[in-house]
Amino acid sequence: MAFMHVGYDAIQSGSPRKSEPDLLGADKAIARQLDELERISKYERDKHLGRDYFNDIENFYGLEDSDDARPSFRPRVRIPQLQTLVLNEAVDITDSSPKIYITKKGERDKEREKFYQANWRQGCYNNRIMEAFVWAMLSNLGYLQIGFNPMARKGRGCTWLDMRNPKTVFPDPYARSDSDWSFLIWEDWMYVDDVHRRWPDKGYLVRPHLYAGEADPYGSVDGALEFPEASPLSQGQTQDRKIFRDNRVRVRHCFMFDTTREKVKDYAGSESEALELVHPRFRYKYPDGRWITECEGVVLADGNNWCPQLPDDDLGTFPLVRLSAMPTISNFWGPPPVKLSRSLQETAERLYTQTFENVVRLNNGVIIIRNNSGLDPQAIGWLPGEVLMINAGTDPPQVINPQPLPQHMMTLPANILAIQKELQGYSQARQGNPGAGNISPDLFDASIYASQAMTRLRARMLAESIQRLAQIVFYVQSRYQRLPDRRFIGIEREEVSFASWEPTDSMDQYDAYLDEGSLRVLSGTALKSVVGALAKAGMLPTKYVLESLDVPNAEEISEEKLRESELAALARVKRPR
Repeated sequence: MAFMHVGYDAIQSGSPRKSEPDLLGADKAIARQLDELERISKYERDKHLGRDYFNDIENFYGLEDSDDARPSFRPRVRIPQLQTLVLNEAVDITDSSPKIYITKKGERDKEREKFYQANWRQGCYNNRIMEAFVWAMLSNLGYLQIGFNPMARKGRGCTWLDMRNPKTVFPDPYARSDSDWSFLIWEDWMYVDDVHRRWPDKGYLVRPHLYAGEADPYGSVDGALEFPEASPLSQGQTQDRKIFRDNRVRVRHCFMFDTTREKVKDYAGSESEALELVHPRFRYKYPDGRWITECEGVVLADGNNWCPQLPDDDLGTFPLVRLSAMPTISNFWGPPPVKLSRSLQETAERLYTQTFENVVRLNNGVIIIRNNSGLDPQAIGWLPGEVLMINAGTDPPQVINPQPLPQHMMTLPANILAIQKELQGYSQARQGNPGAGNISPDLFDASIYASQAMTRLRARMLAESIQRLAQIVFYVQSRYQRLPDRRFIGIEREEVSFASWEPTDSMDQYDAYLDEGSLRVLSGTALKSVVGALAKAGMLPTKYVLESLDVPNAEEISEEKLRESELAALARVKRPR
């Protein structure tokens, strides 16, 4: 029986091993086609984002010097304001948990909803979404990968979600979104032993990855290769140039829509003609799309796409969801939000560095000594309280300091950083300073809400991606969760509650929907004021009010309040007039 770790690796077993030339002949051709698709995608990405953009943005986010940074005696002053704004925006948008509704034939399946939400919380999906959105703020694209691990939870299986670095993803460059792309490639670096273990049929053909260097970064390696001086591989290399291996190889997963057709084996022309039915003679070999796994020129797996098709997709669905922080109207990638103000932050850092240098120069004055003073500058020990003797009638040494920068130069970097906050959507109103004058609470909340236009825009775009993510996760779980399972929900009155999952074979009867209001960005103060006003008017039940304000034990408190109301009403009825 073939084993498949859905969404990550696959093993095709049962066929006898062939010789290496027979296996690698067709594999090399497929690998060259994948190289060409990857080249086209990378070329378009570099054209819009720039070459080595991801290496540069990783250094920027990690507060590391870029590779082309030159040594300088001037210490650089860093102001990581933009990095902090990116994290604040990601936390604000992903702070609330999405509410998913699951229906079966038009009716809600609350038991599956509870299990779905429990799986969402225990899998820390919100954290993975936050990490992907951080990448969306840095490069305007973040990716979430969905998969299923059949060996998790003691063989019951588990649907998982993980963030993927956009640098490792090569999508169709001419697509508008992740719902109409024709192909998708992503790469992982894995140890050779893992490749041999997960793909035993052809994984043994994969060799360790070799790289060139003057010194092994991992220490001594047995079997390190040295190029002979007469070898053509040694041209342009020093005598100490060696080839090392880190025992890792690149594994590529490619999803594409392949229109290859094959002849239907069970075609019965006479019976079809008798029934006046048109029986198909050919059918698509990969009806849901083709999935290829390749490593170092060896095709480890090749077959039909494992990801279930969504109701809104015409062909198939790939197990990757794109998050975007800015509208993509001209190309697949769009402008990264950090580019709106990164140049301003670098300018402010440059000015702060110059200000620091000015302070150092003011403390390092120039000492002027006249030549007739009789004082030898080499004899000065620069000690505190040192006594120096000069000739009578001569001027004492003078200390001359350079002129300081004007006052407006000291405040210019702060003004530039304030402009950056405005561009990133963090205006004075959003920070609690709506303006001068006496402002009522309603106007204060309205000013804060109006200042969150960029955040609400990103939340609206995120809702579309989460809707697609919720559907893929549910359909993957429905197809591959073949054993009953129970998930922890919470503790109520010291009793642990669980939600149960029962396998289903009728995936076409289920639908998953995202609550539109669950990702809506609102001011917490405005929400509390609205809920409080409606509660005072008697238009909201106690349980809904407590849940809206995130009060712990909301259900228990509402039940206790209900019992008190019932007892009070009963006492009024029994009270004699």
